[in-house]
Amino acid sequence: MRVALSLLLLIVLGCGPSSREVRTAKLAEYNAQTAHILDIATQVVQRSYKVADIDPKQATIVTGAQWYNEDGGRRGIANEGNGDYLVNMRGGDIELSLEVRVLGAAGGRVIVTVQPRTRQLVSGSPQPRSLAPDDPNLPPWVKGRVDTLAVDIYNAARQFAHAN
Repeated sequence: MRVALSLLLLIVLGCGPSSREVRTAKLAEYNAQTAHILDIATQVVQRSYKVADIDPKQATIVTGAQWYNEDGGRRGIANEGNGDYLVNMRGGDIELSLEVRVLGAAGGRVIVTVQPRTRQLVSGSPQPRSLAPDDPNLPPWVKGRVDTLAVDIYNAARQFAHAN
């Protein structure tokens, strides 16, 4: 039993990007037009998420909101019994969408940021509460999704990255 749990832990921990990859992606500056990097980021986002909004003037992409249980498992979009997925929701569940921004940087370069937009269901409350990106109640898997998307965008736009 311990061996199986250890193996499962190794598999789970080995799936995400390394801290070095995350740091590189988050600090990257690109020698390209904002619109070009936004286009690359849009293509990457669409591989894993539905896009709710793209604003070329603000150079932002927002993914569609998706509900997850507190451990990061996706909640279905419908209950097969009655079509209402809210009956399956529990306190602690998180609604997540991701915001990708392409911003101007020094020397005519651009940078990419990825931020979570989260709300958490609170047992007994009719309204979910918003969670800031640095909120201590934010589950670690949210940061993992943010980091993974940032690394995926970097990998797709790497050829335009400025050598530091």
